[in-house]
Amino acid sequence: HIMRNHTATHLLHAALRNEVGSHVTQAGSLVAPDRLRFDFTHGKALSQGELRAVEEAVNKRIAEALPVRIHLNVPINEARKLGAMMLFGEKYGDYVRVVDIPGFSVELCGGTHVNNISEIGMFRIVSESSSAGGVRRIEAVTGYGAYQAARHHEDILREAAQALKTQLDDVPTAVSRLQANLKESKKKERDSSSNVSKEERMAGRFRLNFSVLRDATPGDAKTAVDRLAEADPAGVGFVAAINDSRISFFCKVGKQALASGAHAGNLVKAAATVAGGGGGGSAEFAQAGGKDPSKASDAIDAVVALLAEL
Repeated sequence: HIMRNHTATHLLHAALRNEVGSHVTQAGSLVAPDRLRFDFTHGKALSQGELRAVEEAVNKRIAEALPVRIHLNVPINEARKLGAMMLFGEKYGDYVRVVDIPGFSVELCGGTHVNNISEIGMFRIVSESSSAGGVRRIEAVTGYGAYQAARHHEDILREAAQALKTQLDDVPTAVSRLQANLKESKKKERDSSSNVSKEERMAGRFRLNFSVLRDATPGDAKTAVDRLAEADPAGVGFVAAINDSRISFFCKVGKQALASGAHAGNLVKAAATVAGGGGGGSAEFAQAGGKDPSKASDAIDAVVALLAEL
């Protein structure tokens, strides 16, 4: 396994230089039985297209079943003439060991390698990330590990297909359709919220922006009060939501009104008390409930009166 991953590291290095640029050089590596890690000099993340091109280049070479040639005791000057990759900062003796994959990669290396690159079987990139400033990191797997990675990703895709109730090949289309439906739902929600009738009353130095909603869900009321507060940072948003024999109050204080002393928790408590209920919350947002929907107007009067005292 180490031999596969080591030889694959040489193939990856060469593929990166061919597909991304000749400026790419090794900045660190790990060769383990279960994976390989390769750090290389490059100023930005690789695109999906670049990653695919690199992965394909390595696998195409593996399919060519090229021999791995080990040259022992090569004079350092002769190795340079062969174009062997030498790591910056490394010290080499007068004679070096050269690992040559004909027509693709020539590097100085003292490690163990496969006899033929076909022994690698398969090469698969599993991640690409930043390692340090100007250094990127690729992690990859080979052989049976590459098969396991492919099987794992296919299992995830199958789960997605089942959740979307579609065929494996149709997952991208189903996801696009779901995103479009979600976008349309959010648009309808925004339109619904923006169409809520709003009234205004001055309460001392504060402006109360309020709405009375009937048969609205708590989510509808929360969205409505958020929009009232967002539209008027200097004011106070207040919503009374009536459902059957209950009434709920939602209050959100704009940033400037909050700084001026308005307190949502105190305001909903005053409203709920009038309607035979109770509740409270933070200074910025609060909600409360009441038992008498007929007191909606009186509850709003109580909020106005409390704001006017501030």
